[in-house]
Amino acid sequence: MENNGNNTDLHDHNHDEELQSEKSGWKTHWDLLLALFILIVLLVLSMLSKLNYPK
Repeated sequence: MENNGNNTDLHDHNHDEELQSEKSGWKTHWDLLLALFILIVLLVLSMLSKLNYPK
């Protein structure tokens, strides 16, 4: 394989775009993470309300 100074065939993607997509990976699922957090809070509050405290 000859390299005539044209390196676009071997390396035609942009590293900045890949890095940007990795950074915003969790941000794309923020609504699911928020729903999971709310579910956990509600379950903890539900368990705390069922506790019997000694008088």
